[in-house]
Amino acid sequence: MSLPHSPPVDTAPLSVRQAAELDAQIKAAVVAATTSIDTLLELLKHAIAGQAHAALGDPTITAYLCKRIAPRNRRRLHTVISNLQTIADTLGGGS
Repeated sequence: MSLPHSPPVDTAPLSVRQAAELDAQIKAAVVAATTSIDTLLELLKHAIAGQAHAALGDPTITAYLCKRIAPRNRRRLHTVISNLQTIADTLGGGS
């Protein structure tokens, strides 16, 4: 699997040093991603509860989100959510 903005994946087995570096990068990325997701969810909850869509002239929260999230980003969010669900299922934490 190739990730955006990542170097090509070498299929040779990793050394202990390489694996440790990769492990540290994964841990840092998980923390950053979790923080970003948590922030996004809190902002969306606030927008929904406060009816931001109505205040800004949109008929529904869906219309509001579709207007403000570019199609490319909507597709990316959908892909990310699908991938997170797969990972959660693998880890035994799926819904």
